Parts: sequence; structure tokens; C-alpha cells
Amino acid sequence: MSIFERFYPILVIILMDNFKVLDSKKGTEVRLGDSLVKINPIQTGRYTTYRLTWYVGDKRFRVTRADKNEAIELAKQKVRHLSRAEGEHTRVDAARLVYLLECEKSVAPHQLHKACEFFRKFHVLSSKGKKFSEICDDLVADIKAKNLSKDHEQTVSSQVKTLKSWFPKETMQQITPQSLERKLRESHFAPYTQHKFLSFYRTIENFAKKRRYLTDDHQTIADQVTLMAIPEGNYPVFTPEQLMRFLIAVKPKELAYVATMAFGGARRNECTQMTKGHFNFDEKTAHVDRVIAKKTLPRHIFTPDCLFEWLNLATFPEHGPIMTERKVGNISRDVAKLKQVGLAGWEDNILRHSFLSYHLAAYQNPHNTAYHGGTSIKMLSKHYVALVSKRAAEEWFNITPISVREYAEKQGLTHLITW
Repeated sequence: MSIFERFYPILVIILMDNFKVLDSKKGTEVRLGDSLVKINPIQTGRYTTYRLTWYVGDKRFRVTRADKNEAIELAKQKVRHLSRAEGEHTRVDAARLVYLLECEKSVAPHQLHKACEFFRKFHVLSSKGKKFSEICDDLVADIKAKNLSKDHEQTVSSQVKTLKSWFPKETMQQITPQSLERKLRESHFAPYTQHKFLSFYRTIENFAKKRRYLTDDHQTIADQVTLMAIPEGNYPVFTPEQLMRFLIAVKPKELAYVATMAFGGARRNECTQMTKGHFNFDEKTAHVDRVIAKKTLPRHIFTPDCLFEWLNLATFPEHGPIMTERKVGNISRDVAKLKQVGLAGWEDNILRHSFLSYHLAAYQNPHNTAYHGGTSIKMLSKHYVALVSKRAAEEWFNITPISVREYAEKQGLTHLITW
């Protein structure tokens, strides 16, 4: 064996890994020889994703990644594969090659891959026996594979869990607009939440079409459902009296979650990941760390004296978060107990909305309120400005266990208190 033959494979690898990564205003190009993958930034609201585009012949392929470095590494893999494919001889046997050529002739003058796309568009390939719950699981797996934010992943998992409980055995084709509308109305969710679940169901339908579980001409069920209109204006909030009534009905194991949202301003997804370790009882401080915070922005939540008075009465689990998503759902489903204390129902995220409104009214410092709530000045201006009075805000942050007990005695509701 000659020296050239011995070191030829190493030489090929060295030459093939000589990537060129070129940045421009339009995006990034990753080249290897004549092979090329383009990376273009796509702005969606506050988030930026990176779309990779490459061609095999005149067939275009696309894929999206959330992180630019990850996109560049994937682009290098693609151009490496494309470059290798250009230099390889076909390994298809003669009979298979003749068959493919005959297929290509049969659809001439159209291209074979165009004919395949047309077939896939109007034929469902794998929907037979596919249950709605299985399609939901495929969607969750697809989102996890894309490495999106943990916050988004948890939101999707929570919504999927609810929808799967509504249709555990049905296929996608068996779900009707009437059955979906009935489930939404029976859920006792607020109109805003019902519309959110309806929008998510539409996302599942689009995913099912993309995966060929449904045909493209399938009439979207979500577009045929009629729900109560979302009230215009600001998000709903509790009055101080309504919060006292609500706290009468709250169980000790729910107190930490309710108090942290009502008086601290943490998000629901943050509360369902916070543990007792996030609270410092000696210094009376609490924080949301980078792991659980939205956009991985850590912060200290607001800690008035009343918050730790309620936390001292709360029952914390030995391990894990102060509240799980399933148990949060149980609070809204206990309609009978809410009616006992004079509340008609439960609005989604009403405790956090109330906190932001009352904190802004009490301290009149948008930057401070935005920091403790982990939100933006724009959101505060849009939904919370001048929503409640300063006097009501002072009452809100002075709601203590003693004041609630006194209120319960006057209303004859003491027997409902379990903390």
C-alpha cells in the first residue's frame, strides 16, 4: 500500500471539514466545496429563530432551530452530507434503478418528487387507527426535539394533558365541533382560557395535517366552534373582599401557591416549579431563579409581611414544587366550594393579574412593578394602568390570616376554614 493510499481517508476528512461560515446582513452561509446551507434569522414577536435552507437538485428543504450556534452546527452536518453525496457512486441495484427510472417516465414531464408531494397532499398515509391522544404525544415529542423554551414545553404539556382527558379514546376524525364545544363549556374555564384551548386545538389539527394524519382538505374543527366572546379591556382581578372569601376556601397545601401569586406576583408556571428552598424565612425574601424564570431572567419576587404570614400557615410538600399543575386545576374545578364562599368561579391567572394591578396602584412605580412581576412596561401600560384605586391596593397588601378570620366570623363562614 502506498503512502497516498494509506493517508487518503485522513486527507479527505481534513479537506471536507474545511467549512466556510460567511455572515451578512441577510443571514449566514455555511459552505463546503460546492455545497451550501443558508441560515436566515426569523423574528416572531419577541423571539428569534434560525431557519436553515438547502437544496438537493431543485428540491428545497427547511428546518428551524432556536439557537444560532446550534443552527450553524446542524448546517455543517448538512453540507458535509451533501458534499459526500456529490462524490459517491450510486449503490442502488440495477432492478431498483430501472424501477425508479420507469416511475420517473410515467409522470413526465413532471418531476417524480413533485408527483410524490401531490400524492401526499391528497392521501392520508398513516391516520388509520391513530388516536387523538397519540397525535398529542407526537406533538409534545416534536416540540421537545426542537429544544424550545422549558416554559413553552410545560405549557404545551399542560394543555395536552387536559385535551387528552377530554378525548382519551377518540380518533381525530371522531371529534366533532359539537363535542369540542361541549367540553370547553363544561370545563368551567374563563372565556379567555377557553379561547386559548381552542387555539391550541387548532395547532394540533395543523400538526396532524403536516404529519399526514389528516388530509389538507380536512375542514378544521376549531373554526366551527362558537364560544363566548372574550371581554374587552383589562384582565379580570379580584377585589380585596373577593380574595378574603377565596382564602377562606383555600386548603393549607394550596396556601403557598395562592399567597405567592396574590402577594408576590410569581407566574403560574414559576409557582408550579418553586420549592420551599426558594423562600428565605429568616430574611423574608423569595426569588425565582434562572432555571424556572421566563426567558431565564432571575428576579426577587415582592415579599410584603402578609406573604410570610400566610407561608407560615402553609403546608409544604417534603419534596418537589409547592404546587403541581394538576392540583392547580383542582382549585378551579371545586366550583361547589367556591360557591359556598360567594364566588361564581375562577378566572385563569386572576391572582397574578390582581397582584400587578394592586402593586402598580400602591407604589406607582412601573419599573418596580415590572421587575417583581417579571413583565414589561408595555404590558403594564396595556392592561394594568388605573385599573384599581390606591386605597384598594393598600387593603390588598394588608390581607392577613387574622383579618380573614375576622371577616369569616362576620360572614358566618368560619367553619369552612381549614388552615
